[in-house]
This record gives sequence, structure tokens and C-alpha cells, in this order.
Amino acid sequence: MKKYSGLFVFLPLFCVVLLPWKQAQAAQSGEKTYQESCASCHDSGMFGAPRVGYRQDWADRLPKGLKGLSNNAIYGYRGEVGFMPPKGGDDRLSDSEVEKAVKYMVDQAW
Repeated sequence: MKKYSGLFVFLPLFCVVLLPWKQAQAAQSGEKTYQESCASCHDSGMFGAPRVGYRQDWADRLPKGLKGLSNNAIYGYRGEVGFMPPKGGDDRLSDSEVEKAVKYMVDQAW
């Protein structure tokens, strides 16, 4: 039985320390993606991009909902006010990463 005692110490430690850390990393991925791939346009409003933290920039877009905004970000958008290439031109991003970045940006508007 002594052989497995380390497991009984490590497993609860893993659950208490490492799992919350991993969840925090996942929660930050929207902000991280934004900083690495989206900020160059969304900080300045380049090409008509809605600026992060400016409610008025997002007001006309919010009725589309997160799903509509995410689809525009994933597949690209060309409208009267501006354009966005698919995934902001960063093909390395997964759809999930783009969705989290969009949610992060929308949350900053409120």
C-alpha cells in the first residue's frame, strides 16, 4: 500500500493547484489572442475596426450577437464601414481562439 501513497498526495494537490491554474489560462486566452493578433487594428480602429473599450464603435454591431460577430471575424467581412480579412489575416488561429477574442473585445465595451 505504501507504493501508492504518493499518488494519494499528488492527485489532490493536482486538483487544488493545477486545475484552477489551467482554467485561468483558458480564461485568458481571449485576451492573449487579442493582444497577439487583433490589437494592431482594434486598438486604433484601422480599416474601420471597432476599437476595444469604445461602446459607440460596437453599438451597431452588437445586434448581430456573439455568433454573428464571431462569424464575421472567422470568415471575414466587408461592409460600408470597413473590412476584416478572415481571422484578421492570422490563419494560425483556431475558430475557438477567434471566438474567445471576439468575446473579450465585446466584454471590454461594457
